[in-house]
This record gives sequence, C-alpha cells and structure tokens, in this order.
Amino acid sequence: MYIQDYLMGKTKLSDNDTAIIDRKSANKYTNPGKRQQNFDKKMKLTPELKNVLEIAQKDSSSLPTKNNSKYQNWEYYNFNFELSGKKFNGTVNIGIDSNGNKHFYEINKIKEVDDISGTSLNRSSASLSNNSITPSRSNVNTTNQSMQNSKNDTQNIENTSNKSYNNNRADINEKTTNQGYDRRRVQGLLETNKGKKMKTQIMKNYTELKKEKKSQSEQ
Repeated sequence: MYIQDYLMGKTKLSDNDTAIIDRKSANKYTNPGKRQQNFDKKMKLTPELKNVLEIAQKDSSSLPTKNNSKYQNWEYYNFNFELSGKKFNGTVNIGIDSNGNKHFYEINKIKEVDDISGTSLNRSSASLSNNSITPSRSNVNTTNQSMQNSKNDTQNIENTSNKSYNNNRADINEKTTNQGYDRRRVQGLLETNKGKKMKTQIMKNYTELKKEKKSQSEQ
C-alpha cells in the first residue's frame, strides 16, 4: 500500500504544526465503508497527501462523540484541489490523542465547487499550480510509481469487497440449505446490500431473518 510504503511518520500540518500518518490512517483512508461521495477522487490524491496536509487550513474543532471516540479531540481542516480541470473542496480529519499528538485520520466531504480561492493543489499534471506548494523531491521521483500504486490500491479495495461479498453469499447459501430457511429471501437481502458489500450488514440481515422464522414457528 502506497501510504504504508512512502508516507508513514510525522509530516507538516498547515502553517506551523505536525501530524502523524500511521497504520490507522492508512486503514481508514483506503476503506470505502459506506459509499463515499467522490471516493475515487480521494484515492487519486494519495500521492500528494503530505502536500494536502501542508496546504490545509484549520476550520473547526470538536470533542469526541459516540461515533468518533477514537481520539480525545478532533480538528478539521479545509483544502482545495484541482483534478483534470475540475475544482474540489475537501475536509481533513485530525485526531488528537491523550498526549496531544495529532494524527491524520481521514479526508471526507469532497465536493465539486464552481471556484476556489487561496492555496490549492493541482493534480492534473506532475507539478502543482503556481499558487500551491511544490512537491518534495521524493514525491517528484516517485510520481509515476505513486499514481500506479494509488490505482492498484483502489482496485484492491474493489477486489476485496467482491471477494467478501461472494464468500458471504456462499456462507449464507450453505446455512439456508442446511437449516431450511428461505434461500430466496436471504439472497434478496444480499442483492439489496450488494452495493455496500459489507459482511456486518449482510450477517445482521441474516440474523434478523432467523429471528423472524423462529417467531413464526412458535406461533
């Protein structure tokens, strides 16, 4: 994975701060989870991730909630970028641990905009636009390789999701055959959730169906 091979460790954050890119960063960043808007655009930014963190500007901060309790505090940074002639805006999520260390966690809320102002990142070519930060020498030397790795990462995610979905289908087919449940009902749920391709959701639906069948048999 490109992030683990080239980007791990401390890096500059915004104007005068630092953030850590670690394994947790890599796992979250490359996980599509629920269908993210413009996920493919985010993956194309991977080779320039350090530059993104450097040009990002702090927008807000918040305490953790039930859904994001992985860190004690959170900061959110806005950044702009251009990709293939189109303009986008995104948000960098930074988690702060108990020792005050800042960790890069995710980029989300990527959306196309009509215009952008200030510093921006241009990924339409190997170099950045005049009003943006110049890539480091290591990034220049690995541009072609990094673009290919980013493409491979995206393909690996899709392949893993498809494999997980097919394994879940086989597993549920076997259980429905052995235990006498309505296979077509279960497969219908599989088709409904195929877009998510998430094992947890599929198995949750399967469990709910089992409870429904048990309830019917007891009546």
